[in-house]
Amino acid sequence: MSKLAKPPGFLAYSKSVAEMRRFLCTPGARKFVISAEAFSFARDPGERRKIEGLFAKQEIKVIPVLCLRSGGDWRESWADYLRRWDPEGRQSYGKDTDNILGDWYFDTEAILQFWSAIGPVRIVDYDAAIADPRADGSILPALYAAMEIAMPAGDARLFLNTRI
Repeated sequence: MSKLAKPPGFLAYSKSVAEMRRFLCTPGARKFVISAEAFSFARDPGERRKIEGLFAKQEIKVIPVLCLRSGGDWRESWADYLRRWDPEGRQSYGKDTDNILGDWYFDTEAILQFWSAIGPVRIVDYDAAIADPRADGSILPALYAAMEIAMPAGDARLFLNTRI
């Protein structure tokens, strides 16, 4: 056994990366979606290299789809999301540039700059998509269209994110 200390979560992270790389090598991996609001945290060159490295060996084209909304509504929605995980407000959200409720988190120019360096960005205007009467109050039709994936048959309201 190595005497080098591994950071907490190193094994789980390594296993996840290995599983993702195995999946990317399968014939069924021609088109897939990886989604997380936490991708908005990614800003520095080291994070960019990790994302690019995950797909580079398989020569997979990355097309970032960014769903952007008005700053005030985005802040409110993000704060609501965090409160769901910590209703008593016991968690620290960080300080200064590490504060996940800070202005840096909502800097759409920085987010666009980061993802534009990885691939051709497609932007979904959340507010316009929700206002579209054909969408019936759902962001999903706009996201599916941006990803060039057909909407599943049936009700477009597969999931409605409501505020607490």
